Amino acid sequence: MTEKLKTINSSLSPNKLGKLIRQKYSLSDKTECSISRFAMNYLYIVYDDENKYVFRVYTHN
Repeated sequence: MTEKLKTINSSLSPNKLGKLIRQKYSLSDKTECSISRFAMNYLYIVYDDENKYVFRVYTHN
């Protein structure tokens, strides 16, 4: 039997998060999302045509 390893760190998919942000904030179809910083709280940069936004994702607990 293969031993399963536990995950101690994970990050959200920038593509999926970008789609969610686009829907929730009514951004354009040109919205792009990328990870800016891995740390205790992750920073994602979102570009929507000419606008730039920064989203912070906090860790649980």
